[in-house]
Amino acid sequence: MKKMLILCVAIFLVVFHGAAQTRGALALSLGPAIPVGDFASMNGFAPSSGLANVGALADLTYQRAFGHSRFGWMATLRGRFNGISKSATIAPFAAQYPGYQWSMNNSHWIAASALAGGYYELPLSKKLSLTANIELGVAEAWSPKQSVTGLRDSVGFGAVDGVQANLHSVSATAFTALAGLGVRYQLRGRWALLARVDYTWLKPTFNIKATLINEQNFAISGVSSLASATVVENSFSMRNYTQPMPCVDVMFGVIREL
Repeated sequence: MKKMLILCVAIFLVVFHGAAQTRGALALSLGPAIPVGDFASMNGFAPSSGLANVGALADLTYQRAFGHSRFGWMATLRGRFNGISKSATIAPFAAQYPGYQWSMNNSHWIAASALAGGYYELPLSKKLSLTANIELGVAEAWSPKQSVTGLRDSVGFGAVDGVQANLHSVSATAFTALAGLGVRYQLRGRWALLARVDYTWLKPTFNIKATLINEQNFAISGVSSLASATVVENSFSMRNYTQPMPCVDVMFGVIREL
């Protein structure tokens, strides 16, 4: 599947290079990627919850009309990332290990996609037009790399117990699709402004690798390391995990007619 994504990106670049010699338009847009559904759920106890915060999106699209028609085709390269809620991630650990103080690294869901499809443009005035688009493609998604650490203090004598959970980042290739509406405002010359809202569907399956280390009875007061623990329990697990990653993407950008 990774080869398919690379092939789609290569095709986009080849098509853009050839089409740009004739006509069409190139659009660059940025904006927030707003998680929805299970991806946005902050229920850390539910396996399907993505715990995703609002993220960022970058979009590069080439589009070209079919002759003088209002219909046309488009090809897109897109990347986005969404941060993970620390409080929602820590909640299940805090419930299982009460009395611990918890910390966690910054982590993100990441996705890069290549899509192609069609659009329809409806003029509203001399400079203003409404667009609707549908695209299909492939995406490479990366699960978050997480490290959650809990320490339990023995009433002023230093931490004597600790728990550390690590989630390793892995990638997966999956089908993706989007549908959207946009508004285009024509400026002078070949430039135009664009505002667009898309709904993006993505549901990759990751081969997740996780480790859990339970450290007890630190021999050296105040030193939270494996070397100073008298009891260490390690567990390792691997499983396939499917994560819905739908987003509402709000984009603002510029269009350059070629």
